[in-house]
Amino acid sequence: MAKRITVIVLALLILSVAAGLFIMRGKRFVVELTEGQIQEKLDARFPVEKSYLLIFVLTLSDPKVVLEEGADRLSFGLNATLNIKIGDEEKPLSGTGLVSTGIRYNPDDYSFYLTDPKIEQLAIQGIPIEYTDKVNEVAKKLALERINNYPVYQLKDDDIKQAAARLILQDLIVKEGKLVITLGL
Repeated sequence: MAKRITVIVLALLILSVAAGLFIMRGKRFVVELTEGQIQEKLDARFPVEKSYLLIFVLTLSDPKVVLEEGADRLSFGLNATLNIKIGDEEKPLSGTGLVSTGIRYNPDDYSFYLTDPKIEQLAIQGIPIEYTDKVNEVAKKLALERINNYPVYQLKDDDIKQAAARLILQDLIVKEGKLVITLGL
């Protein structure tokens, strides 16, 4: 008798899950993140500094989110400061950088993470040619350490619509100045 009840309960549970998936099939849920929301998260991660063999110190600061219409990646500009030792003299150099990053959705914690950051541009005036590749390498490593897998948004438990949306990332695009994220089955 206990076996029969267990089988019935299990069958009902499977049917409930199947019915829920059937009902949710084809439904899509959209989360829109503004530049300001993303900016606030990035501001918390900067400035950041990294030194290389006592030769130079690279500082990345003041991120500025740029949402480009139709893009499938998030971009942000940065100020870059390089303090480099040439002989006995320290020489501060400054410039800018542009970083792009993808977005990854983790259904386990219902969060959106920055992923796959790329240094699209780094322009620091006056870098000695022998240090250019190393500065770019350190900048890339610094960006990877600081923002890769960094959460920028988490779905709220108290929103039933968002709770239902804890599914699969289907689309990501910048539209009308917002990062539009579409989730569904």
